[in-house]
This record gives sequence, C-alpha cells and structure tokens, in this order.
Amino acid sequence: MDKEPHPARTSVIQLTKKQIAIISVLFALLLIAVGLLAGLIKPEGSSLLSRQSSVSSASNDRPWNSGRLPEHVVPVHYDLTLFPDFYHTDEVDSRFYGNVSILVNITSKSTRHLLLHANQLTIHQTAVRRQSSKTTQDESPRVQRAFNFTRNQYWVVELDRDVQPGSALWIDIQFEGSMIGRLSGLYRTSYIDSRSGQQRYHTRGGS
Repeated sequence: MDKEPHPARTSVIQLTKKQIAIISVLFALLLIAVGLLAGLIKPEGSSLLSRQSSVSSASNDRPWNSGRLPEHVVPVHYDLTLFPDFYHTDEVDSRFYGNVSILVNITSKSTRHLLLHANQLTIHQTAVRRQSSKTTQDESPRVQRAFNFTRNQYWVVELDRDVQPGSALWIDIQFEGSMIGRLSGLYRTSYIDSRSGQQRYHTRGGS
C-alpha cells in the first residue's frame, strides 16, 4: 500500500505580546539613534561648507589676508627712483627717499584692491591712473583708502570702484625708509678704519 506523502513541515515562530512590544521599542530606538547621528554629522558638513564660503568671501573682500599676491593683478613695468642720504652718515638714523611708478595689468577678473609688497617703508602718497584714457568713462579710479598690512608686509590700495579685466593702471607711490638696523634692501654698514681709527660707512643694496 502506497503511503501518502506527508505535507512539508514549516516552523512557525510565535511571539508573545511582550516580545513584540520589546522589539517595537528597540526598532523605535534604532530609528531615533540613526536620526540623531545624521543630525550630528550634517551640521559638521554644513559648517565646513559655511567656513569655506566665508573664507572665500573674506578672500574676495579682504585679499590682504592671503599670503600670496593676487594672480589677476600682474606687474609689467617699474620706474624706480631712489635718493639715499649720503650727507648725514654720522647721524643715528640714515634715511633714503624714493618714488616708484608700477604698471599693472588686470587680467582674469575685476578688482578694486591693489596689493604691493612694502616692508619697513613709510609711504607718504599713493595715486592711481590709467595707462590711457580714451573716453570720459575711462577716467582713472580714485584711491579710497591706502593702508599698511604689516602681517603680510603689504601696502593695500583700495579703489573707489572695480577695475575691469583688460585694464592697465599705473600705481604712483612716494616713500621713505631707514638704512639702519637692517641687512636687506637698501642699508648702511659701518667699520673702523684700521689706519685712521675713524668710523667709516658704506651704503649697500641687496636682498
């Protein structure tokens, strides 16, 4: 006699109401933990983006905070005149005076800030003029303010309006400085003449 096949056995897990409640609570806690973790991570990312955007904005508004000169302001020519004071070399301070005209090209983007390296210089006058002015609309921008940013050794020239790419500007500066207490730029050294015993002075220039 053929035996009838037995139906496949299936295992059924039966949970009590208490166990179901515990599992539900654990699942809810897991969801809350994931939400809190996502909330903690997201502000960090957003704050990083915020810091990056604020740094970018600061670099545009205050380019003197950067340790590098702007790449879109390119100097192409210098006219420099120096007047070292050789007639008062026996005084405590020996100074030099000068003026410089720097021709710069504005290349990739507009700007209203011109940065120059100026270390241990006293600058008396700063002016800006266009290389050429074909129309009245191309009149030279005016210097709104100029100041020394000693941390990066910059002389910052802020104009009254943006200068567009393709413009060429002359920056005219009158300055003075001391030749004492330095061994770079234009400086004065002294020595004792072995024959006469008198103190002699030399004015030197170098980096």
